[in-house]
Amino acid sequence: MHYISLWEMAEIGRIVRRRIRVRRDLRGYAMQPLPPDRRVQSLSVSELANTICSTHRDIYLSKVARVRPNRRERPWQAEAGTLTHKLLQALHAYAKQRLPTNGANFDVQTLFRRLKAYGVRQKNLLLSEYRDDPRFDGRVLSDLDSHFNDIVFFESLLTCALLTYKASRKTVLATGANIDPTQEFEQLFDFSAIEQNLSASLLGLTEPVTPDFLYARRVIGDIKTGAIQEESFLMTCVAYALAYEAEYRRNIDFGLILHIDLSHDHPFPVYQGSRLYEINDNARRRFTILRDQKLDVLVQRVEPIIQPDEPRCRPCGFYSRCWGGRQND
Repeated sequence: MHYISLWEMAEIGRIVRRRIRVRRDLRGYAMQPLPPDRRVQSLSVSELANTICSTHRDIYLSKVARVRPNRRERPWQAEAGTLTHKLLQALHAYAKQRLPTNGANFDVQTLFRRLKAYGVRQKNLLLSEYRDDPRFDGRVLSDLDSHFNDIVFFESLLTCALLTYKASRKTVLATGANIDPTQEFEQLFDFSAIEQNLSASLLGLTEPVTPDFLYARRVIGDIKTGAIQEESFLMTCVAYALAYEAEYRRNIDFGLILHIDLSHDHPFPVYQGSRLYEINDNARRRFTILRDQKLDVLVQRVEPIIQPDEPRCRPCGFYSRCWGGRQND
């Protein structure tokens, strides 16, 4: 997660400090309540954000017809995403605990060694539960082991480099003034876990709603792995922003997807798929339209037609149900 702090300093800092003008009735705490007929149904954030099917036939098959989808992603991928999240959170918490309060005692080389050693221990502990899991057969486990080693090294390096940068900018030799490393860490890496699961039933979302983090008290965030899906990423951020606003009555104008990919060719994690989104009026209206369309499918219980764009359907778990035997029509 410390990659985000570098990203802010290098590129997105001025963007997220901008004020976004949003109509009050499009804020989570002021949106029009769902009508009673739609309130009997709800959507998880992932169901809402999945925009592969333009007719929402996938929602009908899943929640009305109760058809089980064929998993299109690799069976270990979702679990790997959860493990990545746990590893990043553990590294962040440990780094904060190991910092001295006196800058004169800040030894960056010792901190770097400790962070790497702790990260490797946590990685081994997390992966030990999957040694005999058939989903992680073959090269999967060894690839993840290498990938997590890269994450540990990169996050440890970023933590130490950015703290040293702060120290070099603020230490005053003439007066002997030093930084407070713990204070600088909190300012640099301004992440906070959401204090509680968010209540969002009035927004039509299935509870609990659980974003991964809040950054700088103004950016809601989620950690992703796997395929890059722009529209799905945006709708995920909008749903989390609205739920946070409804719960805490505090405005959220940006959403951030920290997308971490594995590379076989580079000794570092790949963040190229990470995105920052402006949660503006258009994005909020798009959420409302998409939510209402999908809830209508659940309420009316009428099977939608198959969307005509067959290539778009290929990643969907219901592809064979809709297109089996039709490819050559």
